[in-house]
Amino acid sequence: MPLKVNDGGTWRQITTVKVNDAGTWRTIQSIKVNDAGTWRTVYSAFTPQTVTRVGTGASTYTVPAGASNVIIEVWGGGGQGGSGVFDGTDFWGGGGGGAGGYARSSFACSGGQTITFNAAASGSTASTVSIGGPVTATMTGNGASSGQSGYIGGTSTAGGSGGTGTGGGLANITGSTGGTGGQNNYGTGAVGTTGVYGGPYGAGGDGSLSGGGTAGAVGAVVFYFT
Repeated sequence: MPLKVNDGGTWRQITTVKVNDAGTWRTIQSIKVNDAGTWRTVYSAFTPQTVTRVGTGASTYTVPAGASNVIIEVWGGGGQGGSGVFDGTDFWGGGGGGAGGYARSSFACSGGQTITFNAAASGSTASTVSIGGPVTATMTGNGASSGQSGYIGGTSTAGGSGGTGTGGGLANITGSTGGTGGQNNYGTGAVGTTGVYGGPYGAGGDGSLSGGGTAGAVGAVVFYFT
Protein backbone atom coordinates (compact mmCIF):
# COMPACT_ATOMS: atom_id res chain seq x y z
CA MET A 1 0.00 0.00 0.00
CA PRO A 2 1.27 3.53 -0.75
CA LEU A 3 2.59 6.04 1.75
CA LYS A 4 1.95 9.79 1.34
CA VAL A 5 3.41 12.95 2.88
CA ASN A 6 2.00 16.46 2.93
CA ASP A 7 4.38 18.72 0.97
CA GLY A 8 3.21 22.35 1.41
CA GLY A 9 -0.43 21.34 1.25
CA THR A 10 0.01 18.78 -1.56
CA TRP A 11 -0.13 15.08 -0.73
CA ARG A 12 2.65 13.27 -2.55
CA GLN A 13 3.06 9.52 -2.77
CA ILE A 14 6.33 8.08 -1.49
CA THR A 15 7.70 5.39 -3.81
CA THR A 16 10.76 4.45 -1.75
CA VAL A 17 11.46 4.65 1.99
CA LYS A 18 15.03 4.40 3.25
CA VAL A 19 16.78 4.63 6.62
CA ASN A 20 20.40 5.43 7.36
CA ASP A 21 21.93 2.40 9.06
CA ALA A 22 25.39 3.43 10.32
CA GLY A 23 26.09 5.35 7.13
CA THR A 24 24.42 2.90 4.76
CA TRP A 25 21.05 3.76 3.25
CA ARG A 26 18.76 0.73 3.32
CA THR A 27 15.38 0.39 1.61
CA ILE A 28 12.45 -0.30 3.95
CA GLN A 29 10.14 -3.06 2.72
CA SER A 30 7.24 -2.33 5.10
CA ILE A 31 6.12 -0.07 7.97
CA LYS A 32 3.68 -1.25 10.63
CA VAL A 33 1.92 0.46 13.53
CA ASN A 34 0.49 -1.09 16.67
CA ASP A 35 -3.27 -0.47 16.72
CA ALA A 36 -4.59 -1.53 20.15
CA GLY A 37 -2.39 -4.61 20.17
CA THR A 38 -2.78 -5.46 16.47
CA TRP A 39 0.10 -4.75 14.09
CA ARG A 40 -1.23 -3.17 10.89
CA THR A 41 0.75 -2.50 7.74
CA VAL A 42 0.65 1.18 6.73
CA TYR A 43 3.26 0.91 3.98
CA SER A 44 4.53 -1.92 1.83
CA ALA A 45 7.12 -1.72 -0.93
CA PHE A 46 5.89 -5.01 -2.33
CA THR A 47 3.60 -4.95 -5.36
CA PRO A 48 0.94 -7.69 -5.24
CA GLN A 49 1.48 -10.36 -7.87
CA THR A 50 -0.30 -13.44 -9.17
CA VAL A 51 1.59 -16.57 -10.18
CA THR A 52 -0.25 -19.27 -12.14
CA ARG A 53 0.88 -22.81 -12.87
CA VAL A 54 -1.41 -24.92 -15.08
CA GLY A 55 -0.79 -28.64 -15.55
CA THR A 56 2.95 -28.29 -14.93
CA GLY A 57 3.28 -31.27 -12.60
CA ALA A 58 5.42 -31.40 -9.45
CA SER A 59 7.58 -28.34 -8.84
CA THR A 60 8.58 -25.67 -6.31
CA TYR A 61 8.21 -21.90 -6.13
CA THR A 62 10.18 -19.43 -4.02
CA VAL A 63 8.17 -16.71 -2.24
CA PRO A 64 9.29 -13.34 -3.64
CA ALA A 65 11.14 -10.88 -1.39
CA GLY A 66 8.79 -8.50 0.40
CA ALA A 67 5.72 -10.76 0.32
CA SER A 68 4.06 -11.35 3.70
CA ASN A 69 0.89 -13.22 2.75
CA VAL A 70 -0.22 -15.62 0.04
CA ILE A 71 -3.68 -16.74 -1.01
CA ILE A 72 -3.47 -20.14 -2.68
CA GLU A 73 -6.06 -21.69 -4.99
CA VAL A 74 -5.86 -25.27 -6.26
CA TRP A 75 -7.86 -27.20 -8.87
CA GLY A 76 -7.67 -30.92 -9.47
CA GLY A 77 -7.69 -32.47 -12.94
CA GLY A 78 -11.00 -32.85 -14.76
CA GLY A 79 -12.36 -36.31 -15.47
CA GLN A 80 -12.56 -37.74 -18.97
CA GLY A 81 -15.90 -38.07 -20.69
CA GLY A 82 -17.42 -41.53 -20.83
CA SER A 83 -17.22 -43.81 -23.85
CA GLY A 84 -20.18 -44.58 -26.03
CA VAL A 85 -21.39 -48.18 -26.07
CA PHE A 86 -23.21 -50.05 -28.85
CA ASP A 87 -25.56 -52.71 -27.46
CA GLY A 88 -26.21 -54.32 -30.82
CA THR A 89 -29.16 -52.07 -31.56
CA ASP A 90 -28.40 -48.56 -30.29
CA PHE A 91 -25.48 -46.40 -29.22
CA TRP A 92 -25.54 -45.36 -25.56
CA GLY A 93 -23.56 -42.16 -25.13
CA GLY A 94 -21.17 -41.69 -22.22
CA GLY A 95 -21.73 -39.23 -19.40
CA GLY A 96 -19.61 -36.12 -19.00
CA GLY A 97 -16.60 -36.14 -16.71
CA GLY A 98 -16.67 -34.33 -13.35
CA ALA A 99 -14.72 -31.10 -12.79
CA GLY A 100 -11.65 -31.20 -10.57
CA GLY A 101 -12.08 -30.23 -6.93
CA TYR A 102 -11.26 -26.68 -5.83
CA ALA A 103 -9.86 -25.32 -2.55
CA ARG A 104 -8.61 -21.89 -1.41
CA SER A 105 -6.84 -20.61 1.68
CA SER A 106 -4.66 -17.78 2.98
CA PHE A 107 -1.28 -18.15 4.71
CA ALA A 108 1.41 -15.95 6.20
CA CYS A 109 4.66 -16.21 4.26
CA SER A 110 8.07 -14.58 3.92
CA GLY A 111 10.48 -14.01 1.08
CA GLY A 112 12.70 -16.98 0.34
CA GLN A 113 10.28 -19.62 1.58
CA THR A 114 9.83 -22.63 -0.67
CA ILE A 115 6.34 -23.73 -1.67
CA THR A 116 6.06 -27.28 -2.99
CA PHE A 117 3.19 -27.93 -5.36
CA ASN A 118 1.77 -30.22 -8.02
CA ALA A 119 -0.40 -28.73 -10.76
CA ALA A 120 -2.12 -31.90 -11.87
CA ALA A 121 -2.62 -33.42 -15.26
CA SER A 122 -6.16 -34.19 -16.38
CA GLY A 123 -8.04 -37.16 -14.97
CA SER A 124 -8.12 -38.40 -11.41
CA THR A 125 -4.84 -36.68 -10.44
CA ALA A 126 -4.98 -34.30 -7.48
CA SER A 127 -3.33 -30.87 -7.33
CA THR A 128 -1.53 -30.27 -4.03
CA VAL A 129 0.32 -27.42 -2.29
CA SER A 130 2.53 -27.58 0.79
CA ILE A 131 3.95 -24.48 2.48
CA GLY A 132 6.21 -24.46 5.53
CA GLY A 133 7.70 -21.80 7.80
CA PRO A 134 5.29 -19.59 9.79
CA VAL A 135 2.51 -21.97 8.79
CA THR A 136 2.75 -25.61 7.76
CA ALA A 137 -0.26 -26.79 5.82
CA THR A 138 -1.26 -28.88 2.85
CA MET A 139 -4.07 -28.12 0.42
CA THR A 140 -5.60 -30.55 -2.06
CA GLY A 141 -7.93 -30.23 -5.02
CA ASN A 142 -8.93 -33.78 -5.88
CA GLY A 143 -9.07 -35.02 -9.44
CA ALA A 144 -12.46 -35.92 -10.87
CA SER A 145 -13.85 -39.27 -11.91
CA SER A 146 -14.60 -40.00 -15.54
CA GLY A 147 -18.08 -40.21 -16.96
CA GLN A 148 -19.45 -43.67 -17.58
CA SER A 149 -21.32 -45.19 -20.46
CA GLY A 150 -25.08 -45.08 -20.00
CA TYR A 151 -25.38 -41.37 -19.06
CA ILE A 152 -23.65 -41.38 -15.66
CA GLY A 153 -21.45 -38.35 -14.99
CA GLY A 154 -18.23 -38.20 -12.96
CA THR A 155 -17.91 -36.36 -9.63
CA SER A 156 -15.26 -34.80 -7.41
CA THR A 157 -14.73 -33.09 -4.06
CA ALA A 158 -11.93 -30.74 -3.04
CA GLY A 159 -10.66 -32.59 0.02
CA GLY A 160 -8.72 -29.51 1.10
CA SER A 161 -7.05 -29.25 4.50
CA GLY A 162 -5.08 -26.62 6.40
CA GLY A 163 -5.71 -23.49 8.44
CA THR A 164 -6.01 -19.82 7.63
CA GLY A 165 -2.49 -18.97 8.74
CA THR A 166 -1.32 -16.38 11.22
CA GLY A 167 -1.82 -13.55 8.74
CA GLY A 168 -4.78 -15.02 6.90
CA GLY A 169 -8.26 -13.59 6.78
CA LEU A 170 -9.91 -16.34 4.75
CA ALA A 171 -11.51 -19.48 6.03
CA ASN A 172 -10.09 -22.52 4.27
CA ILE A 173 -12.62 -23.93 1.84
CA THR A 174 -12.79 -27.69 2.30
CA GLY A 175 -14.91 -30.38 0.77
CA SER A 176 -16.27 -28.09 -1.93
CA THR A 177 -17.51 -30.05 -4.90
CA GLY A 178 -15.80 -29.76 -8.22
CA GLY A 179 -19.02 -30.48 -10.09
CA THR A 180 -20.95 -33.46 -11.38
CA GLY A 181 -20.64 -34.37 -15.04
CA GLY A 182 -23.66 -34.30 -17.32
CA GLN A 183 -25.90 -37.33 -16.87
CA ASN A 184 -27.84 -37.04 -20.08
CA ASN A 185 -27.05 -39.20 -23.09
CA TYR A 186 -23.87 -37.96 -24.78
CA GLY A 187 -23.24 -35.88 -21.65
CA THR A 188 -21.42 -32.56 -21.34
CA GLY A 189 -18.52 -32.39 -18.87
CA ALA A 190 -18.89 -30.32 -15.69
CA VAL A 191 -17.64 -26.73 -15.86
CA GLY A 192 -14.52 -26.00 -13.81
CA THR A 193 -14.73 -23.70 -10.79
CA THR A 194 -13.78 -20.04 -11.20
CA GLY A 195 -11.64 -18.89 -8.29
CA VAL A 196 -10.97 -15.38 -6.99
CA TYR A 197 -7.57 -15.08 -8.68
CA GLY A 198 -7.84 -17.62 -11.51
CA GLY A 199 -9.96 -20.10 -13.36
CA PRO A 200 -12.01 -21.79 -14.44
CA TYR A 201 -9.71 -24.80 -14.44
CA GLY A 202 -10.20 -28.57 -14.24
CA ALA A 203 -13.32 -28.85 -16.41
CA GLY A 204 -14.63 -32.32 -17.20
CA GLY A 205 -14.49 -33.82 -20.68
CA ASP A 206 -17.59 -34.45 -22.80
CA GLY A 207 -19.01 -37.92 -23.24
CA SER A 208 -19.07 -39.51 -26.68
CA LEU A 209 -21.71 -41.27 -28.70
CA SER A 210 -19.18 -43.82 -29.88
CA GLY A 211 -15.58 -44.42 -28.94
CA GLY A 212 -13.73 -42.68 -26.12
CA GLY A 213 -14.86 -39.42 -24.52
CA THR A 214 -12.97 -36.12 -24.50
CA ALA A 215 -10.13 -35.78 -21.99
CA GLY A 216 -10.73 -33.51 -19.00
CA ALA A 217 -8.85 -30.25 -18.50
CA VAL A 218 -5.65 -30.16 -16.48
CA GLY A 219 -5.49 -28.92 -12.89
CA ALA A 220 -3.89 -25.68 -11.72
CA VAL A 221 -2.32 -23.84 -8.80
CA VAL A 222 -2.53 -20.06 -8.35
CA PHE A 223 -0.56 -17.99 -5.82
CA TYR A 224 -1.59 -14.40 -5.01
CA PHE A 225 1.19 -12.70 -3.04
CA THR A 226 0.79 -9.48 -1.06
